[in-house]
Amino acid sequence: MRVGSHQAQGLLILLGGWITLAITMGPDLAALWRLQQSARTTDGVVRAVDPQQHRHVTFTYVVGETTYTGTETASYRIGDRVTVYYAPRRPEDASLSEPAKLFRANLIGAAILGLLVPIVAQVVVARAASRAHRADSATP
Repeated sequence: MRVGSHQAQGLLILLGGWITLAITMGPDLAALWRLQQSARTTDGVVRAVDPQQHRHVTFTYVVGETTYTGTETASYRIGDRVTVYYAPRRPEDASLSEPAKLFRANLIGAAILGLLVPIVAQVVVARAASRAHRADSATP
């Protein structure tokens, strides 16, 4: 395999990683962006806690005359009263965490992954190129 094909392979790995990152984190970041821009608060109640799912809680809250159900990982007990942050245009987009902090934390996570993907891709490609070069050198 030629070095140029390893570079192309590296670019494909990099592109694939960024696309995967955008697909997996993009919708969450978009919802958090909307939420932090216009969040309103309402009272909610924790209805269920699943300790086997990393403290996964189910909570209900009312906006207008509609009752919504949300889920999140948090440390609450059944019956706890909670503050729910929701987007007024999409009340189903809700969180128990302060939206601006949550958005920043997720954005930082995405940025770190966005930086790690090219580094890992470069290491993978460099190792493959090195192995191919050694194999070509060993061939009489």
